Amino acid sequence: MTRSREAGGQPAPALITFLGKGRYDEVVYRVGEWEVRTPYVAHALSEALRPARVDVLATDEAWEVHGEALAHTLPQAVALHRRAIPAGASSEELWAVFAELLESLQSADGPVVLDITHGFRSLPFFAAACVAYLQALDALPDGLQVVYGAYEAPDARGVRPVWVLDAFVDLLAWGHGAAVLLASGSADRLLAVFRRQEDQVRKRLVLEGARRFPPLGKLRGALERFNADYLTVRAASLLRGFRRPAPGVGGPRSGSARALSKALEAYGEACGERLPALAPVLDCLRELVAGLDSGSLHGEEGDRAMERLARLYLAHGRYAEAAVVVREAWISRYAEGPSAVEAGEEGFERDARLHAETAWARLCGDARTVADVRNDLEHAGFSRQPAPGDRLRARVAGLLDRFAETRNTRREAGREDNRPARTLLVTRHAGAKVWIERQGIALDEVRDHLDVDEVRAGDRIVGTLPAHLAAEVCERGAEYVHLAIDLPPGMRGKELSAEDLDRLGARLVPLVVRWAGG
Repeated sequence: MTRSREAGGQPAPALITFLGKGRYDEVVYRVGEWEVRTPYVAHALSEALRPARVDVLATDEAWEVHGEALAHTLPQAVALHRRAIPAGASSEELWAVFAELLESLQSADGPVVLDITHGFRSLPFFAAACVAYLQALDALPDGLQVVYGAYEAPDARGVRPVWVLDAFVDLLAWGHGAAVLLASGSADRLLAVFRRQEDQVRKRLVLEGARRFPPLGKLRGALERFNADYLTVRAASLLRGFRRPAPGVGGPRSGSARALSKALEAYGEACGERLPALAPVLDCLRELVAGLDSGSLHGEEGDRAMERLARLYLAHGRYAEAAVVVREAWISRYAEGPSAVEAGEEGFERDARLHAETAWARLCGDARTVADVRNDLEHAGFSRQPAPGDRLRARVAGLLDRFAETRNTRREAGREDNRPARTLLVTRHAGAKVWIERQGIALDEVRDHLDVDEVRAGDRIVGTLPAHLAAEVCERGAEYVHLAIDLPPGMRGKELSAEDLDRLGARLVPLVVRWAGG
């Protein structure tokens, strides 16, 4: 507890206390370094803390017995304010007590000390419940301390200590932060408790002469990174991390889920020993990150990690995020290689991702449903027939179940025969073949013209097809990748080498061509 501003400390607190009607013996109470002989703990606290004011919650009967005597014991500079309360014998009376306590707590413009020593019957427990309720609403005054004068625990000299029940308030704070995290996925409230506890624990240990401190900061840092990735849907950063160093980081970064898991393993026990209320919270965090660590986003491992992430968003009621993740996970199933999946890496190719997306849209029977659900969520239902909220929630959950059921489905799904998908280049220029292969694309065949009757769903056709042929290719469920060249008039009709194509800025552009009205 801190002394008043007159003593050179922090701003003087407000003291809130209770009075019962029972007999209070005169004993010595110890508050920090102060020892005060008095029947009333509020008197001892007032002498030690010099509060700005003292609010006394007391029934008429209790005030008649003790009000005048208590007022005479308080320092003259302390403003005494009596708050009349009923006995709390019914629910209506308890709500009246709650209203008075709430007003007293919320009227404070600085720290508050809540003394529950002389509460009558159930009032101390009720006061604790009120504190828990306000904690949940984030409406507690900053620096609240709950104290209890331990009349029944004298020391060898008969002095009764005044216990500061910080552990009780801390327990509420940790519990509320963890509850918000488990319900919404946001660790912001929990991180605020971490920061506050770091400061308090360090100050306490410094006063005790300790030289080693629990590594709360390292745990907090790992949780901050995970929280930022989760709230902004940074799937690659969360699940896998990056092999390349991030700005300001000396080496490759693991996924933030793995980093948090390792921090919990390395520092959790040491932090839990100093802060017992933290131990169950650490268990919640371990459960949160379970299954989110993936060495790659491509293939079975990445597929399962993405599903786990989508289900976590669903459990937290983040339906838009769940829909986004399941869409991207489904697209990744149709990728031909890591270059279409490993976001954030130098080898990631946007064209390869577009190719996978096109294949998914044509070959996956659920693609249209996924698109409809995601669009309805992202556009806030601004359409002619927006789905009702409860139905939309059910559709997101259904899509996740469908994603799990079709885990072994890849690009080959929906093909009309057993022939493997092919990549065909349609061109009359030998240089085009060389240039295409330099882009890392493996060609199954090169033709100077295309017979569209041979095109099957899942094939990839590369070239400079006329629009009507490109439309037929797309209609058959194949992908068309256009070889775009800004050709000057003087070079038309001439043979082009791979070097000519580089110089002319040749590029591959995935296109979806549809018949008008189709």
